[in-house]
Amino acid sequence: QNDSANSVYFLKEGKISIERFTSTGENFLLAILEKGEIFGESSITKSSKRKEAAIVEEEATYCVMEQGNFRELLMKCPSLNIKFSQLLEVRLEKAQKRLE
Repeated sequence: QNDSANSVYFLKEGKISIERFTSTGENFLLAILEKGEIFGESSITKSSKRKEAAIVEEEATYCVMEQGNFRELLMKCPSLNIKFSQLLEVRLEKAQKRLE
């Protein structure tokens, strides 16, 4: 949290929770990610400070891709762009259900 958002991460092994800490010190669980999932995707649309924290729940291995390289890959590969959009849609739906 509060790191520069300039990379996307691909989880190869392990489990990571994505949490947001409020100004009062409370934490809100946004997602639990497992092998094969992506995180840090907010860096695709903007360069700023991260609002979420990635917390390793089980020993994890991940790959890092710089924001510009990932954007370029999405532009060159329409099918990947569609899959990425679908992933974001599923995450949004899950977040909305938790708020209900």
